[in-house]
Amino acid sequence: MVRPRRSTDLLHQGQGVALDFGTDRALQAAAKAWAGRIRYAAGPVRDDLGLRAVLIRPDGVVAWASEHTPDSHAFEQAAAQWFGTPEN
Repeated sequence: MVRPRRSTDLLHQGQGVALDFGTDRALQAAAKAWAGRIRYAAGPVRDDLGLRAVLIRPDGVVAWASEHTPDSHAFEQAAAQWFGTPEN
């Protein structure tokens, strides 16, 4: 898990980013399937914009977002659409 100060720090390496704002790490297992293509970061943020989780493409565009406890299946569908087949 990475704890940078800004989301731009996470995008610096040209990977997608899964931001999980909850404390239960709901997307951690799902994001591991795209290791090397999606970075995972979890924890509270200063302003979550009313969201619980976000998947950001390498170009900074939001590919998927959830206002409630993230649905791993919906996350996986978005990740597959933008980042290809999972590795496992």
